[in-house]
Amino acid sequence: MLLSPSRLPMPFTIRVGLHSGAVMAGVIGTRKFAYDVWGDTVNIAARLEAASQSNRVLASAATVKRLGSDYALEGPHKIDTKEGRMLEAFFVSHHP
Repeated sequence: MLLSPSRLPMPFTIRVGLHSGAVMAGVIGTRKFAYDVWGDTVNIAARLEAASQSNRVLASAATVKRLGSDYALEGPHKIDTKEGRMLEAFFVSHHP
Protein backbone atom coordinates (compact mmCIF):
# COMPACT_ATOMS: atom_id res chain seq x y z
CA MET A 1 0.00 0.00 0.00
CA LEU A 2 1.39 3.39 -0.96
CA LEU A 3 1.01 6.26 1.47
CA SER A 4 0.29 9.76 0.30
CA PRO A 5 2.56 12.48 1.77
CA SER A 6 -0.32 13.69 3.94
CA ARG A 7 -0.66 10.23 5.54
CA LEU A 8 2.98 9.68 6.45
CA PRO A 9 3.69 9.67 10.17
CA MET A 10 6.29 12.41 9.69
CA PRO A 11 6.85 14.55 6.58
CA PHE A 12 10.26 14.32 4.96
CA THR A 13 12.08 15.62 1.91
CA ILE A 14 14.65 14.01 -0.36
CA ARG A 15 17.22 15.18 -2.87
CA VAL A 16 18.40 12.99 -5.76
CA GLY A 17 21.60 13.19 -7.79
CA LEU A 18 22.03 11.05 -10.93
CA HIS A 19 25.19 10.38 -12.90
CA SER A 20 25.90 7.66 -15.47
CA GLY A 21 29.14 5.77 -15.87
CA ALA A 22 31.22 2.83 -14.75
CA VAL A 23 31.36 1.77 -11.10
CA MET A 24 33.13 -0.87 -9.07
CA ALA A 25 30.92 -3.06 -6.91
CA GLY A 26 31.43 -5.89 -4.51
CA VAL A 27 31.05 -7.37 -1.07
CA ILE A 28 33.21 -5.83 1.64
CA GLY A 29 33.85 -6.93 5.21
CA THR A 30 35.13 -10.04 6.97
CA ARG A 31 32.58 -10.48 9.76
CA LYS A 32 29.63 -8.41 8.66
CA PHE A 33 29.27 -8.38 4.89
CA ALA A 34 27.95 -5.40 2.94
CA TYR A 35 27.49 -4.89 -0.77
CA ASP A 36 28.83 -1.53 -1.88
CA VAL A 37 29.56 0.49 -5.02
CA TRP A 38 32.34 3.02 -5.41
CA GLY A 39 34.25 5.04 -7.95
CA ASP A 40 34.22 8.42 -9.66
CA THR A 41 30.66 7.91 -10.94
CA VAL A 42 29.38 7.39 -7.40
CA ASN A 43 31.30 10.44 -6.16
CA ILE A 44 29.83 12.67 -8.89
CA ALA A 45 26.30 11.44 -8.12
CA ALA A 46 26.90 12.30 -4.45
CA ARG A 47 28.04 15.83 -5.38
CA LEU A 48 24.93 16.28 -7.52
CA GLU A 49 22.71 15.08 -4.68
CA ALA A 50 24.33 17.60 -2.33
CA ALA A 51 23.74 20.40 -4.87
CA SER A 52 20.14 19.39 -5.60
CA GLN A 53 17.07 20.96 -4.01
CA SER A 54 14.45 19.36 -1.78
CA ASN A 55 12.20 16.94 -3.66
CA ARG A 56 14.08 17.47 -6.94
CA VAL A 57 16.25 15.31 -9.19
CA LEU A 58 19.52 16.81 -10.46
CA ALA A 59 21.10 14.86 -13.33
CA SER A 60 24.52 15.20 -14.92
CA ALA A 61 24.99 15.98 -18.60
CA ALA A 62 26.09 12.35 -19.13
CA THR A 63 22.80 11.08 -17.71
CA VAL A 64 20.72 13.63 -19.63
CA LYS A 65 22.40 12.47 -22.85
CA ARG A 66 21.16 8.93 -22.13
CA LEU A 67 17.64 10.11 -21.24
CA GLY A 68 17.06 11.55 -24.68
CA SER A 69 13.89 13.58 -25.13
CA ASP A 70 11.72 11.58 -22.73
CA TYR A 71 11.95 14.15 -19.90
CA ALA A 72 11.58 17.90 -19.49
CA LEU A 73 14.77 19.50 -18.20
CA GLU A 74 15.64 22.76 -16.46
CA GLY A 75 19.16 24.01 -17.05
CA PRO A 76 21.98 23.74 -17.62
CA HIS A 77 23.24 24.65 -14.15
CA LYS A 78 26.92 24.83 -13.28
CA ILE A 79 27.85 22.90 -10.13
CA ASP A 80 31.24 23.60 -8.54
CA THR A 81 32.37 20.58 -6.50
CA LYS A 82 34.64 20.60 -3.45
CA GLU A 83 37.31 18.92 -5.59
CA GLY A 84 37.33 21.96 -7.87
CA ARG A 85 35.42 20.35 -10.75
CA MET A 86 32.75 22.20 -12.69
CA LEU A 87 29.81 19.95 -13.56
CA GLU A 88 26.97 20.71 -15.95
CA ALA A 89 23.67 19.51 -14.51
CA PHE A 90 19.95 19.68 -15.23
CA PHE A 91 16.88 19.41 -13.00
CA VAL A 92 14.50 16.74 -14.28
CA SER A 93 11.23 18.58 -13.86
CA HIS A 94 8.53 16.22 -15.13
CA HIS A 95 7.63 13.70 -17.79
CA PRO A 96 5.99 15.51 -20.75
